Amino acid sequence: MGDPPTGARHVATVFRRMRVENGATVQRAEARFDGLAGCLRTQRGGSSRQMLVAIEEGVARTRPMTPRETARLMGLADDYRLPARATAALKVTGD
Repeated sequence: MGDPPTGARHVATVFRRMRVENGATVQRAEARFDGLAGCLRTQRGGSSRQMLVAIEEGVARTRPMTPRETARLMGLADDYRLPARATAALKVTGD
């Protein structure tokens, strides 16, 4: 994948996956700096989570995507009523 872009500020989506390899649970992440988001997956046992990373002046900050952000990615209007609980709301927009 290479190094992230250099310069002022860059934002990427990161898809985190937990997998079992050789009997141990390991974490894998895919960062996209091309303006696209990876597949929105529902959280089942913590197996996946869509994150955002912002890199500014050499400092990286990450946070999970909000249910509203995932709804926007799926084309839902901002006035679409999502469930109050984040997990339930993410199930509306995930696979």
